[in-house]
Amino acid sequence: MLKAPLRPLQKPSPVDPNKKSVLPDENTWLWEAYDAIKIALTKSIQPLYEYVQTFSKFKEENELDVNKYIKELDNPDDPIDADGLKADIHRIRELELELQERIPESVTVSIFTVYIKDIRNGYCGKYQQIVEKEIKLISQRAMDMNYEISTQFDEINERIQRPPKDIMELTETKKYISEIGIKIEKLKLEIDNCMHCYDICDEFHYEFSGSQNDDKWALFGSPATIMATIEAQTQILEKAKENMIKELEQEQEEFEETLDSLGITVGGFAAYDDLTKYAEIAENVESVNARLAECLEQSRLFTQKEFLVGKEPRDYRRLGEMQKEFKPFSDLWLNTKTWFSRHEAWTTGPWEEIDPEELDQTFENVQKSIAGATKYFKNRDFPKILANA
Repeated sequence: MLKAPLRPLQKPSPVDPNKKSVLPDENTWLWEAYDAIKIALTKSIQPLYEYVQTFSKFKEENELDVNKYIKELDNPDDPIDADGLKADIHRIRELELELQERIPESVTVSIFTVYIKDIRNGYCGKYQQIVEKEIKLISQRAMDMNYEISTQFDEINERIQRPPKDIMELTETKKYISEIGIKIEKLKLEIDNCMHCYDICDEFHYEFSGSQNDDKWALFGSPATIMATIEAQTQILEKAKENMIKELEQEQEEFEETLDSLGITVGGFAAYDDLTKYAEIAENVESVNARLAECLEQSRLFTQKEFLVGKEPRDYRRLGEMQKEFKPFSDLWLNTKTWFSRHEAWTTGPWEEIDPEELDQTFENVQKSIAGATKYFKNRDFPKILANA
């Protein structure tokens, strides 16, 4: 039989050396060995608690919130520019390298080997996420700038190629084209800023999609595209100008015929001398006044168009003379109509509906107008009208 030592369930009590009859437990030494090992292990664990405190120096990494950090960078009230983001990316990467040097994969503490690679990777992972999000933010800035600038070029292109409806619009388009160079130069500066953002993305090996790359190079070539459009549209506008001048000359010829007809109509009013037909004649007067006003506006429009295309203006002074000649006839018959219509209301209408101020003002206006017309006709010897008046 081979007898093996066995640690008693309870620690044996010390034996009184004076009691020879009581022998100590033969396995007491196992309890003594157990206690020695336990004490040694307890002492060896204590350095682990002390080592954990060394991670207090990484408080900033522990509390770092990636999304909050990026949100502060992308503050719409005070956004950081692409160069600022680039500088911060380099700073974060340097912090990551320093962190990898400061935290090894494992460390020996007392009798233990502590593996801290996961902790180091957790810290570095936060920095890597920040870098990725910052690069993504720069790429988004580039695409947003691309969209805004491209939209402006699209508006310019649409404005240049918009077919002019008349000479005024044609002149406005040519003026717009002549002044667009200043705006394009400003947009070129914006394009340079946008391309700078794309360059930063290339530096960090950010990959855009195929369509995004197409948008990038389309924007880069936008100034040259606009200049080509201007060159082609200038030729189109010159041809349109020639056609519009021909149309203008044709309209002016027709307008001259209209003035001839209107002159005959105005001259024919000297034949009206029957006051009993004042309502009918007054209606004709109103029609002629409307035609005169319309022709006067048309003549101004013709003059404006002639000036815009550099054409020698036609003389429409006879229209003003015609209007001046017709005014006495207009005053006579319109005031005659007013007098008869108001006189009837004053003499036959209800007394309480008569407005004394309106009556007095109307009477005074008609009297002055008729007196002026009478003087005009008397100087030009229109006996029938004067007799009836």
